[in-house]
Amino acid sequence: MPASDRLFRALARDEPEVVVRLLRRLVPRVVPAGAVITPVDVLDPNLDLLFTRMEVDWLGHLAPDTLLQVDCQGYRDATFPDRLFRYSLGVSLRFPGKKVRSVGIWLRKPNARERLDVIQYGGITVRATMVAVPEVPAERLLGDPMTACFAPAADAGGMEDEVLIARTGEVLQKMKASPRQWAMAAAAAAVAGRSGTMLATFWKTEEDKVLLAELKQLFREQAELQGMRRALRRVLTRRALVIAPDDDLRIRYCDEPDQIERWLDAALVATSTAEALR
Repeated sequence: MPASDRLFRALARDEPEVVVRLLRRLVPRVVPAGAVITPVDVLDPNLDLLFTRMEVDWLGHLAPDTLLQVDCQGYRDATFPDRLFRYSLGVSLRFPGKKVRSVGIWLRKPNARERLDVIQYGGITVRATMVAVPEVPAERLLGDPMTACFAPAADAGGMEDEVLIARTGEVLQKMKASPRQWAMAAAAAAVAGRSGTMLATFWKTEEDKVLLAELKQLFREQAELQGMRRALRRVLTRRALVIAPDDDLRIRYCDEPDQIERWLDAALVATSTAEALR
């Protein structure tokens, strides 16, 4: 579910403290008690091309000599460890002399290949900490209002889905959660197959209906973008133009319909994928 990844990225960049609190709940061994984490603005236009907005979801200073890089994955993708490898190298080049600790957060259970935590290419090795939210007790995430939006994808631990979703809603409503957090909760529920329960449980007031309409519109837009991306890949494939990994990333993370439409037009006559995406 690509929309979940984009929602996580938007939440991470607008409300970086949510990611800090999530890391404390998911990987306490990576974020020691008392550690002060300072987020890095990954949209800073002064960052060079090795570190672009389409890549790293969240980055922070964990210590004077250590950077913490976080990326979220909500759908099946065996290339996720490869991307973490490339992102880690990009961050290392952008911040020479710093150690980089990479964390991959799965909203669904990854298979063995997707969960690869030692990634090697040539003589370079990157070690990543992989964590699957469905294997984390929902109680742990509900224990912090700022991480409750991820609870719908967690291990219910014997709770009925209706109870888990109702408790998530209560926490979010009590803390006056932001629209980003509500959207993340909806995406987490969808990944876990609990979106129907979420709709029936607590989106009942007029205010909830307005928010729900906004979320539905967001998912419609994301679905349309996915359709345009599929069309672009189909045209390139039918014309026997090779889609390199970097080209695929540009297509996957482009959120501008006009840009994809221009690429589609160019793909009809281009002699290579690079030319089409120029």
